[in-house]
Amino acid sequence: MSEQPTYLTTRAAARRVNRSVRSLRTWRRDGMQVRFVGRRMEVEEEHLLLWWRQKTFANPVTPYRIRRSQKEISVTT
Repeated sequence: MSEQPTYLTTRAAARRVNRSVRSLRTWRRDGMQVRFVGRRMEVEEEHLLLWWRQKTFANPVTPYRIRRSQKEISVTT
């Protein structure tokens, strides 16, 4: 049996990835897949997380922050 996709409203999706509603609207304009139920925009959780990962790791600062946080953890233990 196939599992039904989970759809999130704009506000719930923004909370899920710790971004603003405005960011999600920008992502939609850039090509993120969404659906409209009446006037409400919904995004599938799997597509949202995929888009978020791509946007996060496209930022050159992100790998540096990850390495730095791992070094801080190893120093404290």
